[in-house]
Amino acid sequence: MLSIDKGSIIKRLSAFILDMMMILIIFTGCMLVLSKITNYDSYSNTVTEKYEEYGNKYGIDYDISASEYESLDQETKDKYELASKDMANDQEAVYAYRMTITLGVMIISLGLLVAYLILNFIVPLALGNGQSLGMKIFGLAVMKMNCVKITPLQLFVRSILGKYTIGTMIPVLTGFMVINGTIGFGGIVLCVGILLVQLTLSLFSKYRTPIPDLLAYTVVVDISTQKIFESEKDLLDYKTSKAKELADTKIY
Repeated sequence: MLSIDKGSIIKRLSAFILDMMMILIIFTGCMLVLSKITNYDSYSNTVTEKYEEYGNKYGIDYDISASEYESLDQETKDKYELASKDMANDQEAVYAYRMTITLGVMIISLGLLVAYLILNFIVPLALGNGQSLGMKIFGLAVMKMNCVKITPLQLFVRSILGKYTIGTMIPVLTGFMVINGTIGFGGIVLCVGILLVQLTLSLFSKYRTPIPDLLAYTVVVDISTQKIFESEKDLLDYKTSKAKELADTKIY
């Protein structure tokens, strides 16, 4: 049985932090470009102006928390209700609000997708052994569970389906919907649940394999001590060679 030299938690955490910093930089740049292309700021400004307009009209302040709203007297609450109904009949306000939500989701999704494609798929393909820049710096690599080099398909599953979709987009979009009031407490529970599962698997599973590695059937290893075979054939040849050596040394 071939041994698997798992990457240490400290190295993996360091690589993760460095990779996330670079992802955030690319993501921010993509958001700025996409915001300009889609005219997002114009719709956002319209929504802000409409809130100010109806806030002034009814003498209310929209910049209050839920707890502050609950502490208001009934007369003031009625003003908020009237303002909301009035704004709901304002087609310009409704359209601008819908566009900010739609474009916001699109910009976040595409921005993160580009960042993950570059740093967690294209760069690892170029560097080899599934290494992101953070992994390269801290001496880590990704391989199959049988010690064979990771394939492009597995890298795609690990990076895009695992890291991007499940590990990032589900929590991000859920949080976005919680902030905008389109989903309630269940969204928070979902985000916390995914985080706890990731932490539990990373700390206590046999090979410290979080969701992305489980999906791709891969493991993060210390490249300085781990033997990684180029192909299944190389692995088979190695096992055959070891078996022959064992047979030659056996005393009959």
